[in-house]
Amino acid sequence: MKSDSQRGMITLEACISVLTFILLMLFFSSFFVLFMVQNMTAHAILQTSQSLSLDVYRTEQLIKEDDGKVGSVSDYFTQFVTKLFGSAEDSPYFVSDNYWHKLKEPKRGEEQVVDESEKTEVADAVKLRFIGYFASGDEEEADYLLEYMNVVDGLDGLDFSESYVENDTLYIVLRYELTYDFDIWGVSNLSVEQKACSKLWKSK
Repeated sequence: MKSDSQRGMITLEACISVLTFILLMLFFSSFFVLFMVQNMTAHAILQTSQSLSLDVYRTEQLIKEDDGKVGSVSDYFTQFVTKLFGSAEDSPYFVSDNYWHKLKEPKRGEEQVVDESEKTEVADAVKLRFIGYFASGDEEEADYLLEYMNVVDGLDGLDFSESYVENDTLYIVLRYELTYDFDIWGVSNLSVEQKACSKLWKSK
Protein backbone atom coordinates (compact mmCIF):
# COMPACT_ATOMS: atom_id res chain seq x y z
CA MET A 1 0.00 0.00 0.00
CA LYS A 2 1.38 3.35 -1.08
CA SER A 3 2.05 5.96 1.54
CA ASP A 4 0.69 9.51 1.36
CA SER A 5 4.11 10.82 0.37
CA GLN A 6 4.28 8.41 -2.59
CA ARG A 7 0.80 9.38 -3.78
CA GLY A 8 1.74 13.05 -3.45
CA MET A 9 4.90 12.49 -5.49
CA ILE A 10 2.95 10.76 -8.28
CA THR A 11 0.44 13.61 -8.37
CA LEU A 12 3.21 16.19 -8.56
CA GLU A 13 4.95 14.32 -11.41
CA ALA A 14 1.65 14.04 -13.29
CA CYS A 15 1.02 17.78 -12.94
CA ILE A 16 4.50 18.61 -14.21
CA SER A 17 4.13 16.20 -17.14
CA VAL A 18 0.71 17.55 -18.15
CA LEU A 19 1.88 21.16 -17.85
CA THR A 20 4.95 20.43 -19.97
CA PHE A 21 2.80 18.70 -22.58
CA ILE A 22 0.39 21.65 -22.74
CA LEU A 23 3.24 24.14 -23.13
CA LEU A 24 4.74 22.08 -25.96
CA MET A 25 1.37 21.92 -27.74
CA LEU A 26 0.96 25.69 -27.44
CA PHE A 27 4.47 26.19 -28.82
CA PHE A 28 3.82 23.91 -31.80
CA SER A 29 0.49 25.64 -32.42
CA SER A 30 2.26 29.01 -32.65
CA PHE A 31 4.95 27.50 -34.85
CA PHE A 32 2.39 26.14 -37.34
CA VAL A 33 0.71 29.57 -37.58
CA LEU A 34 4.08 31.19 -38.30
CA PHE A 35 4.87 28.56 -40.90
CA MET A 36 1.47 29.05 -42.58
CA VAL A 37 1.66 32.83 -42.89
CA GLN A 38 5.21 32.72 -44.26
CA ASN A 39 4.13 30.25 -46.92
CA MET A 40 1.10 32.36 -47.85
CA THR A 41 3.10 35.58 -48.18
CA ALA A 42 5.91 33.80 -50.06
CA HIS A 43 3.41 32.45 -52.60
CA ALA A 44 1.79 35.88 -52.95
CA ILE A 45 5.05 37.75 -53.64
CA LEU A 46 6.10 35.08 -56.15
CA GLN A 47 2.83 35.53 -58.04
CA THR A 48 3.23 39.29 -57.70
CA SER A 49 6.69 39.30 -59.25
CA GLN A 50 5.57 37.19 -62.19
CA SER A 51 2.48 39.32 -62.76
CA LEU A 52 4.28 42.66 -62.55
CA SER A 53 6.95 41.46 -64.97
CA LEU A 54 4.24 41.41 -67.66
CA ASP A 55 3.30 45.05 -67.03
CA VAL A 56 6.34 46.18 -68.98
CA TYR A 57 5.19 44.54 -72.20
CA ARG A 58 1.63 45.77 -71.69
CA THR A 59 2.53 49.40 -71.08
CA GLU A 60 5.24 49.61 -73.73
CA GLN A 61 3.75 47.50 -76.49
CA LEU A 62 -0.01 47.39 -76.06
CA ILE A 63 -0.91 50.80 -74.63
CA LYS A 64 -0.50 53.45 -77.31
CA GLU A 65 -1.93 56.90 -77.76
CA ASP A 66 -4.87 57.26 -80.10
CA ASP A 67 -3.47 58.76 -83.32
CA GLY A 68 -6.74 58.62 -85.23
CA LYS A 69 -5.54 55.94 -87.61
CA VAL A 70 -7.41 52.80 -88.54
CA GLY A 71 -6.91 50.14 -85.90
CA SER A 72 -4.17 47.62 -86.57
CA VAL A 73 -3.99 43.99 -85.52
CA SER A 74 -2.11 45.01 -82.38
CA ASP A 75 -4.90 47.47 -81.52
CA TYR A 76 -7.50 44.75 -81.72
CA PHE A 77 -5.25 42.44 -79.73
CA THR A 78 -4.94 45.15 -77.06
CA GLN A 79 -8.71 45.42 -76.85
CA PHE A 80 -8.96 41.64 -76.54
CA VAL A 81 -6.40 41.55 -73.71
CA THR A 82 -8.18 44.41 -71.91
CA LYS A 83 -11.52 42.64 -72.13
CA LEU A 84 -9.95 39.39 -70.96
CA PHE A 85 -7.98 40.73 -67.97
CA GLY A 86 -9.68 44.06 -67.35
CA SER A 87 -8.30 47.58 -67.35
CA ALA A 88 -6.36 49.43 -64.67
CA GLU A 89 -9.55 51.29 -63.73
CA ASP A 90 -11.57 48.09 -63.38
CA SER A 91 -8.88 45.98 -61.69
CA PRO A 92 -6.20 48.23 -60.13
CA TYR A 93 -4.92 45.30 -58.05
CA PHE A 94 -4.18 43.17 -61.11
CA VAL A 95 -3.57 45.62 -63.95
CA SER A 96 -1.42 48.75 -63.99
CA ASP A 97 -0.90 51.46 -66.60
CA ASN A 98 1.87 53.16 -64.60
CA TYR A 99 5.46 53.13 -65.81
CA TRP A 100 6.77 52.13 -62.38
CA HIS A 101 9.49 50.08 -64.06
CA LYS A 102 11.02 53.03 -65.90
CA LEU A 103 14.38 54.08 -64.47
CA LYS A 104 16.20 57.33 -65.08
CA GLU A 105 18.86 56.86 -67.73
CA PRO A 106 22.36 57.23 -66.24
CA LYS A 107 24.87 59.59 -67.78
CA ARG A 108 27.53 58.14 -70.00
CA GLY A 109 30.16 56.31 -67.96
CA GLU A 110 28.04 56.26 -64.81
CA GLU A 111 26.40 53.27 -63.22
CA GLN A 112 22.65 53.09 -62.92
CA VAL A 113 21.54 54.10 -59.43
CA VAL A 114 17.97 53.62 -58.19
CA ASP A 115 16.82 56.68 -56.22
CA GLU A 116 14.23 56.72 -53.44
CA SER A 117 11.38 58.10 -55.58
CA GLU A 118 11.77 55.20 -58.01
CA LYS A 119 11.82 52.73 -55.10
CA THR A 120 8.59 54.26 -53.80
CA GLU A 121 6.87 53.80 -57.17
CA VAL A 122 8.00 50.17 -57.30
CA ALA A 123 6.95 49.54 -53.69
CA ASP A 124 3.49 50.99 -54.28
CA ALA A 125 2.97 48.86 -57.39
CA VAL A 126 4.20 45.75 -55.58
CA LYS A 127 1.93 46.29 -52.57
CA LEU A 128 -1.18 46.74 -54.72
CA ARG A 129 -0.45 43.59 -56.71
CA PHE A 130 0.36 41.69 -53.52
CA ILE A 131 -3.07 42.57 -52.10
CA GLY A 132 -4.60 41.34 -55.33
CA TYR A 133 -3.05 37.90 -55.05
CA PHE A 134 -3.19 37.63 -51.26
CA ALA A 135 -6.83 38.63 -50.78
CA SER A 136 -8.33 39.10 -54.26
CA GLY A 137 -7.89 42.86 -54.06
CA ASP A 138 -9.79 43.28 -50.77
CA GLU A 139 -7.64 45.43 -48.46
CA GLU A 140 -9.89 44.89 -45.45
CA GLU A 141 -9.76 41.13 -45.92
CA ALA A 142 -5.98 41.25 -46.35
CA ASP A 143 -5.62 43.29 -43.16
CA TYR A 144 -7.91 40.91 -41.26
CA LEU A 145 -6.04 37.79 -42.43
CA LEU A 146 -2.64 39.24 -41.62
CA GLU A 147 -3.68 40.34 -38.14
CA TYR A 148 -5.37 36.98 -37.55
CA MET A 149 -2.08 35.28 -38.44
CA ASN A 150 -0.16 37.49 -35.98
CA VAL A 151 1.49 39.89 -38.44
CA VAL A 152 2.33 43.02 -36.45
CA ASP A 153 0.11 45.97 -37.61
CA GLY A 154 -1.54 43.79 -40.25
CA LEU A 155 -1.39 45.21 -43.78
CA ASP A 156 0.36 48.37 -42.58
CA GLY A 157 3.10 46.18 -41.12
CA LEU A 158 4.21 44.94 -44.53
CA ASP A 159 7.29 46.78 -45.79
CA PHE A 160 8.03 46.67 -49.54
CA SER A 161 10.24 49.78 -49.51
CA GLU A 162 13.41 47.88 -50.45
CA SER A 163 11.92 46.49 -53.67
CA TYR A 164 13.60 47.80 -56.82
CA VAL A 165 14.26 47.30 -60.53
CA GLU A 166 17.78 46.75 -61.80
CA ASN A 167 19.15 45.36 -65.06
CA ASP A 168 15.62 44.71 -66.37
CA THR A 169 14.83 42.56 -63.34
CA LEU A 170 12.27 43.21 -60.64
CA TYR A 171 13.46 42.44 -57.12
CA ILE A 172 10.75 42.24 -54.45
CA VAL A 173 11.79 42.48 -50.81
CA LEU A 174 9.12 41.99 -48.15
CA ARG A 175 9.76 42.59 -44.46
CA TYR A 176 7.38 42.18 -41.54
CA GLU A 177 7.25 40.99 -37.94
CA LEU A 178 5.31 38.12 -36.39
CA THR A 179 4.16 37.58 -32.84
CA TYR A 180 3.63 34.22 -31.18
CA ASP A 181 0.12 33.06 -30.28
CA PHE A 182 1.29 32.07 -26.82
CA ASP A 183 4.39 33.98 -25.87
CA ILE A 184 4.92 32.12 -22.61
CA TRP A 185 8.65 32.70 -22.36
CA GLY A 186 8.57 36.37 -23.40
CA VAL A 187 10.23 35.77 -26.76
CA SER A 188 10.57 38.90 -28.90
CA ASN A 189 8.80 39.29 -32.25
CA LEU A 190 10.08 37.24 -35.17
CA SER A 191 11.48 39.38 -38.01
CA VAL A 192 10.79 37.93 -41.45
CA GLU A 193 12.36 38.88 -44.77
CA GLN A 194 11.23 37.28 -48.03
CA LYS A 195 12.48 37.92 -51.53
CA ALA A 196 11.40 37.16 -55.08
CA CYS A 197 12.65 38.29 -58.47
CA SER A 198 11.46 38.10 -62.03
CA LYS A 199 12.90 39.20 -65.35
CA LEU A 200 10.85 41.95 -66.96
CA TRP A 201 9.19 41.17 -70.27
CA LYS A 202 10.74 43.53 -72.78
CA SER A 203 10.61 43.36 -76.54
CA LYS A 204 14.20 44.57 -76.91
